[in-house]
Amino acid sequence: MNVQGNVRIAAGTSLNIRRVAIAICSMVLGWAQCVFAQQQLENPRPNSFQSGISPISGWVCNAQKVQIRIDNQIRLDTVYGTGREDTRQQCGDTNNGFNVLVNWNELNEGVHTVALCVNDVCGKNISVAVTSYGSRFLSGLNGSAVAVCTNKLSPAFPTATILTWQENLQNWTIGLTPTCGEVDGQCTPLPSDAAGRKLCTDLIECCRL
Repeated sequence: MNVQGNVRIAAGTSLNIRRVAIAICSMVLGWAQCVFAQQQLENPRPNSFQSGISPISGWVCNAQKVQIRIDNQIRLDTVYGTGREDTRQQCGDTNNGFNVLVNWNELNEGVHTVALCVNDVCGKNISVAVTSYGSRFLSGLNGSAVAVCTNKLSPAFPTATILTWQENLQNWTIGLTPTCGEVDGQCTPLPSDAAGRKLCTDLIECCRL
């Protein structure tokens, strides 16, 4: 069995199918629409809030180089070619994912623009609002926790939420989501340490009607 030959034939067939699909798309939709139908910037979303360290990601069917442009001047090279099974129908294969980690703290607070650039051709800018604590990287606060009465929001979440600071992400993440029954059990009597007592006091307040 000629495995290498079969692999080359399969790869060539896939490439030919993609070329035919692009050609048909171009005739029906026009070249520009067709190109942008073959790629998508998924994160961040337009008009979203960004903070800490997070990935810019999405997919592109076929590219030699995938970059992210920020504020029409900063160019970031992405890691391109990661597996995305959900793009098989669109692209004919799965090695289409891209991502790059961004420390949003390195940008000034306010509105910034982000665009996907494929082979040096950039798509439309989207706007994002960047917020920070005024430092490129906060140290020494890992594990800090605060209670938020998410159960009193409208619409309400099922429980209150304990947010914890994760230094590696430079962001708050969900630490615990205690029910009022769990709050009553864990916070009676109140903890002796100041941080635990403050957290329990806030959670008890969240559970009051």
